[in-house]
Amino acid sequence: MVARCYKGGPGKVPWMTLGNPKEAVMGEKVGFIGLGVMGYPMAGHLARAGHEVCVFNRGNLKAEKWLTEHKGRKAASP
Repeated sequence: MVARCYKGGPGKVPWMTLGNPKEAVMGEKVGFIGLGVMGYPMAGHLARAGHEVCVFNRGNLKAEKWLTEHKGRKAASP
């Protein structure tokens, strides 16, 4: 698992990398629960980064909206 910390927002060069970069695998399957103020854009960033994202939200409308904006799928239950 690799975590990168960015200053200045998306698209910037990482200023710190945690873990072994050789272990980073793009296109991993990711499940994301909660598409609120913070979760909605976070799940979108994961989808744009090339991960296969499956989202779940208590309210169906927010999950449907997310699917119109991003590539991924919706789970029926957590």
